[in-house]
Amino acid sequence: MKANKFFAVAMAALAMVACKPSGDEPTGDKLDLSKTSLSLMVGEEQTVEATVVADFTISDEKVAALTPANDGKSVKVKGLAKGSAFLTAKTKDGQSKTCAVAVVEEQQGGGAEVKGSKIWPILLDGQTFEANAAKVVADFRVDDTNRFLYVWENTYAKGDAKGKNFYGNKEGFTSLTVNAGPGWSGCGFFLDATNKEAYDALCKAIAADPENFYMHVAIKSTDNKAHLMYAFNKAENAAWAIGGNFEDNGKTYTSAGSFERDGEWHEFDFALAPFAAKIATVSMVPDDKGKVGANLVCFLSGGVGGTMLDIDAIYIYQK
Repeated sequence: MKANKFFAVAMAALAMVACKPSGDEPTGDKLDLSKTSLSLMVGEEQTVEATVVADFTISDEKVAALTPANDGKSVKVKGLAKGSAFLTAKTKDGQSKTCAVAVVEEQQGGGAEVKGSKIWPILLDGQTFEANAAKVVADFRVDDTNRFLYVWENTYAKGDAKGKNFYGNKEGFTSLTVNAGPGWSGCGFFLDATNKEAYDALCKAIAADPENFYMHVAIKSTDNKAHLMYAFNKAENAAWAIGGNFEDNGKTYTSAGSFERDGEWHEFDFALAPFAAKIATVSMVPDDKGKVGANLVCFLSGGVGGTMLDIDAIYIYQK
């Protein structure tokens, strides 16, 4: 499962729409439009108003779509694809006005600087990675060859990864939804044995300078569920409850931070110092299927079907 491909953009080609008020006769009033030109990004929507009832059409329905108001005196224009078109308003008595519509591609955020002087990225889009390449000590991002994102026992399904990622670009983020039925959920960013040297070096670096190492994660949601994030195979209970208390195997983890459930991105920085001594002793071991490696970061989201787990910008950094 590739974290950076958990997103989709859907655009429907809409036919030319005309709004034809029934029973309305020409008033003789002058037709004017609130805008004579309109610039939109792909996916953006704006409203154009008319002074009298009119029929609205667009010259190229592949560029923009129209949604006329019920009263026939305004229309919503939505950008569909890069290009130009003309919005035309026409009254029954023959008056006509046009509005030039220009649709541009949505701008990328990209180039954002991550925290720290050195980083070990786990979930980071390519654009941000390249902008911070000089800081990267080891790349632990998913490649489905030596580094994987595993969903355990089908406990999550693919989520709805719409919108921009934490850094404001469209390269996507990891979006999962808890499946109903199993009664639990879990996933892990797994490193196989080919990453052992880089993994061991990171553990030793944290032990040598514990006060300056942090785990960064961004999360967003519109539900009120809590999640548990843990690292280094939960070395010395290296775990953080996000968004509320979380119980796992009889242990209650007190919330390490709350966030607004507004569908916007929120970030956390968790200190690794309390777990540094134990992290230094963590080594890669065989999992239950005999595969040698380590779960560098894992998430649990409980067993309530439909719980959202939208995460991004996961990296370890040294100040």
